Amino acid sequence: MKKFNLLMASLLLAFCNSSVFAQSDFQVLSESSGLKKIKVTNQAKEQLFNNAVTQNSETTNDVRISNTGVVVSVNSLRGLKAAGLPLWVETEVLAEYGYGSWLDVPEQQLDVIFEALTYDMDAILQVAYEDLILSGDASSMSYSQQVNAVQAQGFSLRKCFKSSWKEDSKAFDKSFNNASNKSYSTNSGYINLNAQTNITATGSLKGGFYYKAKSRCGIPYKIRFQHADVNADANISGLLKSTGSASYSDSKIFNLEPIRMFEYTQSWWFYIFQFDMKLKAQFDLGLKVAAAAAVNYEATYDTKGVIGITWRCTKDECIKSRNIVDLTFNDTGATNYSAQVKVEVVPFADANFSADIDMYWGALDIANAKIGVVAATPITYFGYYGNMCSDADKDGTNEIVSASLIDGYGMLYAYLDVNALGKKKRFDLDLGLSGNWRKTSEFDIRATSGTKLTVYSKHLYYKDLNGQSSVIQPVFLSDTNIAINQPFSFSKRSCHPFSDAVTYEVNWGDGTANTLGSATSIAHNWAGTGTKTIYARLVEDAFGRKLNGKWVSKAYTVTGAISYCAMSGLAGRYVTTGYGSGTPSAASQATNYCGVCGTYGVAVSDGGTAFYCKNASATTSSISTISSSRSSSSLSSCAISGRSGAYYTTAYSSGIPSAAQAAGTYCGSCGTKSLNVANGGVAFYCN
Repeated sequence: MKKFNLLMASLLLAFCNSSVFAQSDFQVLSESSGLKKIKVTNQAKEQLFNNAVTQNSETTNDVRISNTGVVVSVNSLRGLKAAGLPLWVETEVLAEYGYGSWLDVPEQQLDVIFEALTYDMDAILQVAYEDLILSGDASSMSYSQQVNAVQAQGFSLRKCFKSSWKEDSKAFDKSFNNASNKSYSTNSGYINLNAQTNITATGSLKGGFYYKAKSRCGIPYKIRFQHADVNADANISGLLKSTGSASYSDSKIFNLEPIRMFEYTQSWWFYIFQFDMKLKAQFDLGLKVAAAAAVNYEATYDTKGVIGITWRCTKDECIKSRNIVDLTFNDTGATNYSAQVKVEVVPFADANFSADIDMYWGALDIANAKIGVVAATPITYFGYYGNMCSDADKDGTNEIVSASLIDGYGMLYAYLDVNALGKKKRFDLDLGLSGNWRKTSEFDIRATSGTKLTVYSKHLYYKDLNGQSSVIQPVFLSDTNIAINQPFSFSKRSCHPFSDAVTYEVNWGDGTANTLGSATSIAHNWAGTGTKTIYARLVEDAFGRKLNGKWVSKAYTVTGAISYCAMSGLAGRYVTTGYGSGTPSAASQATNYCGVCGTYGVAVSDGGTAFYCKNASATTSSISTISSSRSSSSLSSCAISGRSGAYYTTAYSSGIPSAAQAAGTYCGSCGTKSLNVANGGVAFYCN
C-alpha cells in the first residue's frame, strides 16, 4: 500500500504546470486493498486528465454530464472489482489480462499488483453519453433518462468502442529557497533531550513523469503511470543545537534502636472511667542519607554541505543512479557540559519526652504530647566538573572548573507535637541561642513538608580536597571599560555549592587592596587612569567557611576624571616631603598634605617624595618625577613667613594648578632655588 501511495502521489504531481498541487486540491474519500478514491478540484482535475490528451474531432457535443471531481485509482483486480466502475470499463481491464469475465478470475489473482490505473469518473460517464448520442438512442430520451442510462452498470458501448493509448510526459523544474526553524524535545523519566535546527536549503528539483493516457471518442478517461525521473540538487547551511540533561536524586532515613532513659505508667479509675498515663523519655537515633547527581550538556554545530540525488521510479521500485551527500558538522566552540554530584550524610539524635493519656487500656486515645530537641551534624560531599559554571574573567568563554569539597556543620532545633482526640499539630519551639549560631527556618530533617522549625546551625568543618577548587572563585560582572569611582561588581559562580554571603578580597592593580565583607559591589577611586589588572578571590563566607579560593584576574581600562578629596587649599598642587635629609625639617606623610585619599606619591632623585593633591581634572599624565637635585649651596633666608624650608611647584603640567604662578608668589622676592622638572613645570624651594 505504501508503494501504491507513492505512485498516486507521483501521478497527481505529474500533470502540474510547473507547480505542485496544494493539499487543498484533493481529498482522499476512501481507501481499501488495491483501491483509492480521491476528490479533486476542477482545476487540478483538468491538469490531471484534459491536459494529458487533447480532445479530437470525434467529440460531437460539449454537454458536461457530470462534474463530481472523483478520481479512482486501482492497482489490483480486487481493487477494480470494488471500485464501482461500469461493466465496459471492467471488461476492458479483464481483457487486457486474458479474462472474459469475473467468473474466469481465480481468487488468488485478485490481489496480484499491476501498474496503477487512474480513472476520471466524470470522463467515463462522458464517454458513455457520447456513445449514446452517436448511437441515436438519445433522441427519444429526456435528459434525465439519458443520465440514468449512461450511469447504468450494464451500459455497453456501441459507437465509442475504438480506444487508443497515447504516450506522453510532463517535465518539471522547481527551484526552492527555504528556511526552516524546528524544535524537538523528549522527556523520559530522569532524562530530558532538546534539539533546535535552523536550516536553509537552496537548490532545484527537476525531472519528468512518463505515462500513457487512453481515450474513447476523443475523451481521455484513464491514465497508466510508467515511470518518473527526479533530479534533486540542494545546498544546505545552518545551525544544529542540542541540549540534554540527566538527573537522579534519592534519600533514605535509617532509624536506629532508641536509647530509653525512663518510662513510667500509671492507671486509675474515676467513677466508671478508666485512665492510663504513660510518661517516657528517650533518645531517638537515626541516619539520613541523600544523594543527587546531574549531567548536562549543550552543543551547537555549524552545518554545511551539498546533496545531489537522481531517481527513476516505476510501480515496483525506485532506483537511485546518483547519490551525492556531502554534509559537514563543525563544532562552533559553544559546546558546554557539566557533571556534579552531592552526597549528604546526616546522623541525628532526638532527645524527647512524651506523655500519653488513654482510656480503657488504650481503646480510646485521649491525648498525647511530645517535646523534643534534635541535634544533627550534616556532612556533605560536593563534586563538580565542567564548563557550565559562569565566565569568571569575563573573556566570553566559560572556564573548565572542578570541585571536590567536604563540608560539615551542627544544627539544633526543638519541637512540640500535640495530638488531642485525633487532631495532630506541631509547634515550633525557638531555642533562642545567641552568639555565632545561624538562625534559619527549615523542615525537620526527617520530613519534606509540614511545619517549619527554627533551626540553629554552626559551622564545624570545611575541606577542599583539590587544594583550591576553581568552583570557589568570584565572577567579574563589570564591563571591560570602567570609569574612576564607578561601582565594580562581583558574584559567585553559578555552581557555587553554598548559599551564604561571601567575603571578597580585591587587589585593584594600583597598589591598593580591599576586603569586601558581604558586599558584591564597591566603588574604587583608582590612582589614575589607564590599564589596571584587577585580582579577586573568595576568602570566607558568612557561615564561617574559610574558602581561601583561587585568584581571578582581568585587565580593565580605567577612564574618566579623578575625584576630588584633597585638603582645602591644596587641591591641584604638588607638595613634597623631605627633598634630602632634614629638609624640610618634618618629613610628613602624604595625608598631612592632601588628606586620607587622592594622592600620588612620586619618588625624587635624592630621597624625598613629591605628592600631588588631586582635583577633579587631574589624570595620571600629571605626574612626573623631578629631574634635578637640589643644590647644596647656601641660600639666604627671605622666604614668605611660614613657608621657609618647604618645596612648592608651579604647574606640573599645563593648567594644574589653574594659575601657573611665579616663584615669588610662593616664597617671596628672593631666596628661592628653582628646579626644572621633566614635563615643563618648575619646583621651588623656599629658603
